[in-house]
Amino acid sequence: MNIINAIINLINAVSTNIETFTEGNNRANNMGEGLENYVRDLFADSLSEANPNNKRVKLNQAFSYLGSKNFSPDGMLRCGDAIEIKKIESKTSDIALNSSYPKQKIKKSDPRVATACKNARGDSDWIERDIIYAVGYVPNNTRNLKMLGMVYGTEYCAASDLYESIFTTVKDKIAEIPEFDFTETRELAHMNGIDPLERTYWRARSMWGIKNPWKAFNDVYHYDDSKEFSFMCIINNEKWSSFTNIEELIELSQSDDRLTISDIQVPNPDNAADLVDAKLISFSY
Repeated sequence: MNIINAIINLINAVSTNIETFTEGNNRANNMGEGLENYVRDLFADSLSEANPNNKRVKLNQAFSYLGSKNFSPDGMLRCGDAIEIKKIESKTSDIALNSSYPKQKIKKSDPRVATACKNARGDSDWIERDIIYAVGYVPNNTRNLKMLGMVYGTEYCAASDLYESIFTTVKDKIAEIPEFDFTETRELAHMNGIDPLERTYWRARSMWGIKNPWKAFNDVYHYDDSKEFSFMCIINNEKWSSFTNIEELIELSQSDDRLTISDIQVPNPDNAADLVDAKLISFSY
């Protein structure tokens, strides 16, 4: 399974109601969890699977890892791409990434990647994988997915060394503050003995965020707010050519006028003067 399968399954889907895919009583958390389940089902072709055991089998066939609340990614396709799923409740909202900066690729050496993902049964022989950012806009106080965007980290954000450099520079500057006792930490800083009786400590964490795909790529894609649902996806030409099932999607675009595949160019996140050839896949109704 790959992103092309997911797009085809989305086009054939009968519903974008994500409440069907939630559990529990906390609506805000449930909508986020519901979006995660919806996106995973798109990739596993299990959206319409009512039998829990059959759904579990399909998910297992498609994914080697199904995510954890405390570690990235939210899923990894078997011998394929990693997936990070984010929900926003306003189409102008940015995406909060908390203490993890955005990534062009997921690396096995990254301590923030779940051990279970690194050592997934039958899919542990890897060094790095491409990562898909799947962002869903679910308007506040609604249960329907209004917009869904999928973009690869390679077109979405800069290389890791840029973010690591910023983090290290700030961390080193904080450590230069005199007269305080610092504890070694993966965060920006952990400072002890703040008060005269040395009862108080202070922690500093980096809080990263990134523009949502509709803002980041508004020069190549414009959504129609009058539509009930809109989807956009950007795939660079090299990645596009690596898929063996693109003909199925191309044929579908020729028979379904809701679906278009366009040739575009997007700036290289590491060099704005360099343009990357890519495909824009859009679908709306």
